Amino acid sequence: IGSLSGNSNSRMTNTSRRNLQPKEQQQQPRQPNMLPQTNIQSKHPNHHHSQPQSQPTPRIMISIALTEEINCSYHQSKVKTLTVDGVVQVKLHPSSPINIPYKLIISDPIHQIKTIHENRKYIDQKQRLQQSIKNDQKQIKSEHSYVVTMPKAGQYMPLAKYRCNSKVQPVPIRVQSRVRIHGIYSRVALQISSNPSNTGKLTDLNIHMAVPRHVKGETVATSPVGGIWDGEERCVLWCVAELGNGEKFQLQAQFELVPSEILNPQSDAVTGTGKEGRPEDFPVLVRCNCEHSQLTTVGIRLEDAPGVPTDISMSLKKRFKLSHKEKP
Repeated sequence: IGSLSGNSNSRMTNTSRRNLQPKEQQQQPRQPNMLPQTNIQSKHPNHHHSQPQSQPTPRIMISIALTEEINCSYHQSKVKTLTVDGVVQVKLHPSSPINIPYKLIISDPIHQIKTIHENRKYIDQKQRLQQSIKNDQKQIKSEHSYVVTMPKAGQYMPLAKYRCNSKVQPVPIRVQSRVRIHGIYSRVALQISSNPSNTGKLTDLNIHMAVPRHVKGETVATSPVGGIWDGEERCVLWCVAELGNGEKFQLQAQFELVPSEILNPQSDAVTGTGKEGRPEDFPVLVRCNCEHSQLTTVGIRLEDAPGVPTDISMSLKKRFKLSHKEKP
């Protein structure tokens, strides 16, 4: 009887111990057999990149140089010949990708362009021909559109050049001269006037005055000082840094007459009004530049090429060059 009692107490003691354990320890659910997370990722490394990603829009930075040039000749203050030409040059910034097409549009709002020629090396001819047909139907071209592809970056490349019609006749400067004979000397007075309507100041003026054979060019004396005698070209050269809107530059040059002209007062040097010389014996050529300005209303803008979206930006530098020949 004593052994049976001892076993009963032992079982009760074990049961009580089990009841005293926490429920979490009493019931532990079986975990399913799962592969480690690292194994799943290693089997499917591109699982999170299966969706296609859009390509970033290319950023293109273009520098454009628009240079116009006027070549004119005057006789007795009346225009004899005058032409205005323009050149469009483009440069792709070194940080921009090459061979990305874009559209360049040359606008001509008041129809000043007579002819235009493009550089076929950089222009899509199919796109250009389509635009030409459309413009031909309108009869008057107010815009010239080109799809351009640049194979290089970092340097300017000529893209198009144009010539204006005869109605475009700007007058950036006026040249006046007068010649008088004083004894053994021939004196020339010259005045260069800048047009007040110029939108910028004239810079880098080179003034060439041809000298006839009946005066000794090497004896020239100029006022103000600075005139340089060129014996090979038989001309006097003045260099002027700048001339503002509406400003005038006056100068004088004095030469000795050759002996034969002094002894012959009826010679070509002094015919006319007695002591009045002939200004046409001293023709003048003036060359200069004008930055940040142009002679026409031609404009330029950039757009995306068809089907090629880009983030495009443009900087435009304008200037014109002048070659003015005056034969009084």
